[in-house]
Formats: sequence, structure tokens, C-alpha cells
Amino acid sequence: MSFRTALTGLNAASADLGVISNNIANNNTTGFKQSRAEFGDIYSLSDLGTSTRRSVGTGVKLNSVTQLFKQGNLETTSNPLDLAIDGEGFFSLKETDGSMVYTRAGSFGLDKDGYIVNSRTQRLQGYLTNPTTGKIDIGNTGDLRTQTGNIDPNQTTTGAFGINLNAGDIAPATAFDFRNSTTYNFASAMTTFDSLGNKHSLTAYFVKTIAPPVTTAVPPGLSPPAPANITTSAWNIYFSMDGLGLNGNALPAAGTGLPSGMILFDAFGAVTGTAQAGTPTVGAAPTGFVDAAGSRTITVQTVAASAGPPPVLAAYSQTVLTLVPNGAKSVNLANIVPTNGPDQPPATPPTGNGTWNGALNPINSSGIPPGVTLKFDDTTQYGSPSSTNAATQDGYATGRIVGVDVGEDGTMNGRYSNGQAKVLGQVTLANFRSTPGLSPIGDTSWVETAASGQPVKGPPGTASLGLVRAGALELSNVELSEQLVKMISAQRNFQANAQVISTADQMTQTLLQMR
Repeated sequence: MSFRTALTGLNAASADLGVISNNIANNNTTGFKQSRAEFGDIYSLSDLGTSTRRSVGTGVKLNSVTQLFKQGNLETTSNPLDLAIDGEGFFSLKETDGSMVYTRAGSFGLDKDGYIVNSRTQRLQGYLTNPTTGKIDIGNTGDLRTQTGNIDPNQTTTGAFGINLNAGDIAPATAFDFRNSTTYNFASAMTTFDSLGNKHSLTAYFVKTIAPPVTTAVPPGLSPPAPANITTSAWNIYFSMDGLGLNGNALPAAGTGLPSGMILFDAFGAVTGTAQAGTPTVGAAPTGFVDAAGSRTITVQTVAASAGPPPVLAAYSQTVLTLVPNGAKSVNLANIVPTNGPDQPPATPPTGNGTWNGALNPINSSGIPPGVTLKFDDTTQYGSPSSTNAATQDGYATGRIVGVDVGEDGTMNGRYSNGQAKVLGQVTLANFRSTPGLSPIGDTSWVETAASGQPVKGPPGTASLGLVRAGALELSNVELSEQLVKMISAQRNFQANAQVISTADQMTQTLLQMR
């Protein structure tokens, strides 16, 4: 009896030592979770299936080896695709056969096809993006992948000038000439892109002009501007593209260029509105604001009368600028023609949707609204030198991927050589009702079982799921000093049980030697 009892103790101590040695061996294994041996005593049962008060235990048995899913320390690395979970949850990985495994080890990289994989070529799972909107689609999960090809270019549709125009400037004495800087007060350039991602330089020329007066006759149903919103000054805006006119032709001669719009300011230097260029007309001298059919128009003199080729101009050649409705402070350029540049001007201007350099012609011709809308909401007119504080637009050229960044919420953003970023997907985490019920399969991976329950998946940082730390790895949660102490205890247990066997053997020898 004592022999068998001591043998169970030897087996238990040996199993305990095996668990401890496995913990120590994996002290530096990324994402490893330490285990502990859990034992139970053994009692003999009576015929009725119960033990009695005089029952003597018959040893010990190994009930289970349980893993402890305590958080391990995080260590930073130089690989942006190394991921660590700060909190609960597991990374979901797909095997080549389609089965799912779960791990806390986040040592990831890229394979030849751009998929996010670990050293066993298991693919990291997550939410994919909608190909139309480019946003995360939580209903579409699969293998996370970077974009191996170039990012599509985006033609310019909207731009914004944040500039200050010097309130102390006076209107130039001579007619506007693109080639003569004395005929305009200030110029500012903005880089724009056509549908193929070709870069073009759009230059705006600002010419201070006399603010058109507001007519006293206001049609029924319309009210004159409020006193605080009365326009006190105005600036004409002319545009050129790549040193040519917006239509791709050579710049017009001095005094013949027409403004594309006008910016209106109040007495405090704030923009009160903008005016949009209309169809040139022939008529009398400027008349200021004119209310007609519910919209204000401004008639501005641009070119003096001339006896040139027919049709001969009358008193004045004028441009009609209509105030942009709904309080918008922008000018729309609906006919910007992308060209090959000033060094290779095309022989003839394009027509319709023809092309000169293969790009859509004009730029954004099918947009709503068509063309390029330039906003002047942040433009001011203060008593300081004219300057450009910002000139932004939404177009960009094509570019190749140069890096991947992963946020705390698992969102993966690709960084491209053109300075753009694109959402590539979002890492998902999985959690289980009973993590000790997971079955370890090696390589710091687990699979679900009936004891663990089904995985509950979601974005990092939601529900009970932890956050993702990029450029970091979770270390083993083994405490080496603790394991060494347990090893000594297991060794003593083994020695004590061996001593029991030795003592029982001596007792048996004594019994056999009795005469």
C-alpha cells in the first residue's frame, strides 16, 4: 500500500517538475502563458461508493495542467508590424487549410503577396475595407493585406486659399497683364492634379478694384445687406495653369484677360462673399449690384472700347459676375484643361472631353459641381503685407506603399510615397468565455473547444477586448524566480516520496527477517 501511494507521489512530483521545466524553458517565448499542475488526493471507496472515516488515502493524482492567461510585459521593437495586445483577447489566424487558431504572439510581417502573416505563414484576420467607399466594412472579414500596387491618383476637385490681402494696397493704374507683376497686387500658386495624377501649377492673381456700390432700388421681396455686412472693398481674381490660360491656350494679351471671380470684404477685413464670372457682355459703364430675378449680379468693366476686328465693341466690354448663392465664399473653375505644360504646348485647343496628355478634359468635368471649386473662407484683408498662409487641395498623384501603421483600435493605414494614407483594414480580436478551456497546439497558439465556448470577435478596445500596441511584443508571463522556488519544492516532494519507498522497503525487509 505504502509503495503504491509513494509511487503516485513520485509521479505527481515528476509531473510538477515537468510543468515547471516547461515554464522555465519558455521564459523568453513571445506570448507564452505559464502553466501550473493541479493535483487531487485519492481515497478508496466502500461498497456504497463512499469513503469511511477510517479510510486511508491512497496517494495523489494529476487533475489538470492549467494555463494562466495573465498579462505579460510589453517590449518595444523596431518592426511596425509587431503587435501586442494590452488587455484581453487573442489574434485570429487562418491556417492554410482554412481552420482558425488564436494566439497572443504578434510577430507579423508581409509575405510575397502582401498578406500579414507570422513565421508559420498563418494569415492575420480582420475587417476589410469597402472597395467603393474605402471605409472599414464590419460585415466583411478576411485575410488582412497591404496594397501591392500603386495607389490610384485623385484629381483635384476642391481647393482652399488661406491668404491675407494687404488692405493698404491700391488698384494698379494699368490694365491687368499676366506677364507684368506691376499690374496685379499679389499672386499665389497651388499645386493641382488631373485624373492621371499629373501635377499642374494653378496660379491665382489678385487685383484690387473699386468695390461696386449697392443699388438703392431693391426689388420686392429682397432686402439690402445688413450694415455690418456691407462690402467696402473688392479684389478681382485671375487664374493661369502651367503658364497658360485655363483653356490651355497662350495667355491673353495685356488688358484682354477677364477675371474668373471677385472676393468681397467688409470694413473688418472679413470675406462677405464671392462673385462668379459669367458671360462677357457689351453695355454701359459699371452699375454695381443689380438685383434681378432674385439674384445679385455685379457688372464690372474689364476692357476699354476698341475699334478692333468685328464685332466692334461698343462703349465697354464687361464681365458679369454673379454673387455665389447661399453664402458660399468660393469660385468655381469649370473649364481647367490639363496640358502638357508650357514647354510643350499643344497645337490646338481641346474640344469636349478630348485629351492632350491623356487626362480627363476638363478636370473633373463630370463632378457635382463640375470643375475645381476654390474656397476663400479663410482669406482676410488686413493692414499687413499680402501673404499665403495655406494653399490646400484634395488631389494627389499615384504612389507606392512605403509603410504600414497600426493604431490602438487595430486600424491599419498604408503610407504612400505621395504623402497619402489609405485604410487597409482593421485587426480583430477574439475572446472566449473560458480561456482555460482553450486547447494549446504549440507555437503559442490555441484552438477553441467545447469547454472554451465560441469566440466573440470585435475591434480592439471594445467590450472586454484590449488595445493593440504596434511596434511591441508581449513577453512570456513566466516569473523565473517563482518557478525556481517551485522547482525546489517539487524536488523535495520527489525526495520525500522516494524516502517513503525506502522506508517501506526497510519495513518489508524487517518483516521478512522475522523468525
